[in-house]
Amino acid sequence: SLMRTKIEQKTLKNGIRVVTSTSKQTTFAAFNIGFAAGSRFANPKHTGLAHFVEHCAFHSTNKHSKKELSLIEKDVAASSGASTTSFEMRFGGNCFAKDLFLMLDIAFERIFDSKFDEKEIENEKGIVHQEISRSLLNKEEQLRDQVYKILFPNLYAGGHMVLGSHEELDAIKPQDIKNFIARNFVPTRMVVSASGNVSNKQLCKYLLKKFPEKAKEEPFFFEFKGNTGSCKNKCIEVNLFENNSVGIHLFLTDERKVGTREHVSLSMLSTLLTGMGVESVMYDRIREQKQLVYFIRAGLCNYENTEYFSIDFETTKLQEVFKEICACLVDIAKNGVDERFLEQCKQLKKKNIEKRNEDIYGRPPHIAVSRTLRGKDCSEDYYKKVDNLELSTTNEDIKEAARTILGASRVVVATDSKLFGEKEAKEFIKMFNKAKKEI
Repeated sequence: SLMRTKIEQKTLKNGIRVVTSTSKQTTFAAFNIGFAAGSRFANPKHTGLAHFVEHCAFHSTNKHSKKELSLIEKDVAASSGASTTSFEMRFGGNCFAKDLFLMLDIAFERIFDSKFDEKEIENEKGIVHQEISRSLLNKEEQLRDQVYKILFPNLYAGGHMVLGSHEELDAIKPQDIKNFIARNFVPTRMVVSASGNVSNKQLCKYLLKKFPEKAKEEPFFFEFKGNTGSCKNKCIEVNLFENNSVGIHLFLTDERKVGTREHVSLSMLSTLLTGMGVESVMYDRIREQKQLVYFIRAGLCNYENTEYFSIDFETTKLQEVFKEICACLVDIAKNGVDERFLEQCKQLKKKNIEKRNEDIYGRPPHIAVSRTLRGKDCSEDYYKKVDNLELSTTNEDIKEAARTILGASRVVVATDSKLFGEKEAKEFIKMFNKAKKEI
């Protein structure tokens, strides 16, 4: 087996879920403390609250000043950080394995014993105001938010944006932060993961001592089935910038499970299309041979329990690119790809698997947090299964993946170009529906 790490999963009596990826070949460790407490769990009037709580957790606590905690980390050559999404908040870090529990102590002190000094809170609001302003000028973020609002109307019905608005930020008070923590930072909504030279037994013992009370409720899992709402083919236009970027988003399903042969085949197809440099099928056909795009990138995306296939590119020759994309997918659906090319793709995947398993931290702990909160498998058997599916992909699997993409039930075209708009997007949808009939 290529696997050099031992993966263990447990649910403790206090409700905390623990995932470790142990590798004795290293002296380092990485950890993540994750909560089902992203922006969608905030009051609709405070959609940026979760993100702001993350910022405030790195100020003074009731035991130490902000500077003192920073010096403790520097003394042991460790680092820490945090992140917030619509669904979860994560606090994590890297350190020498011998300092893992010291770093966990610091992280939990920040999470549960922050002082939330009013002066520090007001100062931090100034930083987040700048972050919000930058986000409003980021074309990729604006396009993505617009696409998600269309694909997932139920999720965004309350405006669950991670950063929130300037007005919502100004309205946040210290008590709002404390209420959010009390409601969401509980053991049954918590996942702790660690990788590197770590002991699952010692970590579980530490967490039981830190949180001795027995769980009063079942561990929380995200349940997303049916959350995508009803959405027909649509096109959106975000003409805020003088760029020629276009994104095509092909909705596949809101029920497909990650790790199936069908899912892996779609992932392999995305690599074959644009993920192998100049040799990639779509990259070679559309960029190298016909010079129609500056760049083109395809990818299989998962959001909530939903899968969609995206194709992003930058061009001034939109109709020609639309035509080539449809023709390329139809050709693969009918004939597959060159067997030698498929074998090259498998060899690339094999090298990536070997590289990943040689990593000193083993499996990244933040991935374990996200998968566990979604009720997904993080076991060694799961990863072996996916690896084996990738390396055994056949041309018939690739053909079926192309048919799945062409069978997309919804199409969303997003652009920030002043050259294109709703008319051109509708023309692509018409081309795409015509291509469906060819298979």
